[in-house]
Amino acid sequence: MRIGLVGKGYWGSVYARELVELGVDFRHMGRDWDCAADGLIIASSTASHYEIAHKALSRGVPVLVEKPVATTASEARKLVSLGGIAYAGHTRLYDPSWPEFRAYGTPSQVEAWAGGINAGNPDAFLNWATHLGSMCFDLGFDPRRAKFHITEERQPLRFVADGREFRDSRGGLANLIAAFIRAIERGEPDNYGLRMGVKTLEFVEEMKCL
Repeated sequence: MRIGLVGKGYWGSVYARELVELGVDFRHMGRDWDCAADGLIIASSTASHYEIAHKALSRGVPVLVEKPVATTASEARKLVSLGGIAYAGHTRLYDPSWPEFRAYGTPSQVEAWAGGINAGNPDAFLNWATHLGSMCFDLGFDPRRAKFHITEERQPLRFVADGREFRDSRGGLANLIAAFIRAIERGEPDNYGLRMGVKTLEFVEEMKCL
């Protein structure tokens, strides 16, 4: 199996390191990729996600798209309509400690902290909001009901549900890639990640209007 990797920036290099550590055969591809690949990881700029993913899914090529999966919820819904195997980079949902945290069930309240959020750094807001949204939705909790603590000072994201704090073990990306590859091997359609991507983008769009 060979995986194509689009993106040579920060996230592209992060994915590349994980692929090497996992022993996955991969090659770097440009945004206008047109090479044979059993699956495609899209870690390029957010603005390019939709076009690349749409091209791949239209050809039946499985994709793993770094979050956010598109620039708008509308674009994300179009990707979902294509079906196929489509994962999204919501790494905390694949963290080894997440299943145990999730097993407590739907919380009655969620509190979250995020730093480095300011008008000059919109990507920080987007990164934080997509993580928070995916975690809440996966727990069956509406993130619009969460209590937010946003500061301009840099600090790690914190997520607390009913007084229990989630501890990120930093193993989510490796598990996500492994799950993506297993899905390709099974050949079973799975676009839960994209559907989650739609929800998080709808949440982000609402948040930007507040």
